[in-house]
Amino acid sequence: MARFKTRIMFKLVKELSDQFKKSLKDELLGKADKKHKDAKKKNYRQVSQEFAKSFTKNKGVRFYDKKGSGYIKGGKKKYD
Repeated sequence: MARFKTRIMFKLVKELSDQFKKSLKDELLGKADKKHKDAKKKNYRQVSQEFAKSFTKNKGVRFYDKKGSGYIKGGKKKYD
């Protein structure tokens, strides 16, 4: 009788652990799939525009030429 109870308990524990692993796996895959879809929504043009805005927001775009280096903002060069 004790052997039978042990087998049943072992099966229950195994089923519960398998069930937990499957749900965790599905959760992780779901999150990864959602992030991938969100990233695919933005196209290259949107990403590059956001990137350009972040540079021009503060100082401008960094440049180097014969006179020296500085930032271009609003089409005007400002040297360091």
